[in-house]
Amino acid sequence: MGKSMYNFGKQGKEKARQQKQLDKGEDPYAPRHNESPEMTAHRQRMGTPEDIAAAVKFLVSDDASYITGHVLDVNGGMYMA
Repeated sequence: MGKSMYNFGKQGKEKARQQKQLDKGEDPYAPRHNESPEMTAHRQRMGTPEDIAAAVKFLVSDDASYITGHVLDVNGGMYMA
């Protein structure tokens, strides 16, 4: 139960940050002003179902067996926070 509570806490913290920005009238998914141009570069295209499927395929594979408690954004870098 400890790990699941950690995961909920981590996701909750991120959602709270996003809500705080929404409350201030800001876009929580917009690049932050202190990020360098290379940090805000993205793929310049819309994602496809295959992009999401590739991430899911990785996460259910043995290669991802040591990954825990991480929020994975599959968005081509369009919403880096």
